[in-house]
Amino acid sequence: NFNGVAVYSLTVGPVAGNIIANNVIEKTVNIGVSSGGGDANYTNHAEDNVFVGNKVSGSGEADCQVMHGHVVGDYWVGNE
Repeated sequence: NFNGVAVYSLTVGPVAGNIIANNVIEKTVNIGVSSGGGDANYTNHAEDNVFVGNKVSGSGEADCQVMHGHVVGDYWVGNE
């Protein structure tokens, strides 16, 4: 798998209010769990998402990337 779970806004946004909980993600090529967004005027971003209790290991680039671009108010707790 190239990526595990991503909450990311690229063309419309924000992507908001999601709960990503209790996943086991192993050996991704790139990133296990990430959140963010991107455009020139910051309208596409991740906002008020919750990441809790996820177990991530063996990712090629990063297990967890909490700011993959523009992020507002995301909450990360108990991820390993």
